[in-house]
Parts: sequence; C-alpha cells; structure tokens
Amino acid sequence: MELERFFLVILKKPDVRPALPQAEVDALQQAHLDYLLGLRDQGVLALNGPLLDQPDETLRGLSFYRTETAAEARAYAEADPMVVAGWFVFDQMTFLSRPGELTRSGHPITLN
Repeated sequence: MELERFFLVILKKPDVRPALPQAEVDALQQAHLDYLLGLRDQGVLALNGPLLDQPDETLRGLSFYRTETAAEARAYAEADPMVVAGWFVFDQMTFLSRPGELTRSGHPITLN
C-alpha cells in the first residue's frame, strides 16, 4: 500500500512557562500564527491548528509538516516564535496516511 509521510508536531505547554506580560504573550501569539501561515503558504505545512476539548490541557496544537526529513521539520518547529520564547515545547513523530487524505474538507466552525 502506498502511503504519504508527514512529520507531526504536537505543541504543548511546558511544565514551567516564562513569566511574560500579557502584551508580550499576545504579540508572540500573533507572531506564531504569522509564522505558521507563512509555512503554509510556502507549502511546508499540510495542516495545522489548535486543539479544543482535549483531555490533557497541556496539548495546544498540531502541525503536519510536509518536509523531506524529520530534521527539517524539527528545525521549522524549533523556529516557531512560541517555541523560541519557551511558551510551547513539542513532540515530533512520523505520520502516515493514504495519498490525498489531508486534502478533504472538515466541518467549519467559528472561533472567538
């Protein structure tokens, strides 16, 4: 069976986060979103987004990287402004799916 390989990055809250003013956290969040959007526009990210209703509140988001190597995906994840600032840490693993699986639409919702 033919499969496509992606590198899955799971963003998590670290055990201890740096003390930052809310304005800096807000700026980091915007930089994080801009960074991921830029990777999406470059074709590096196949899919990414936040997690809701998760049983483990340390889990914050998922990103499926479309890179040639795990090291390349790790380098992109390490450059995320929220990771650089110590606001998030991450786990990385290889994810396999049927070809074209990540192109199907989901169910739209609006976040506030």
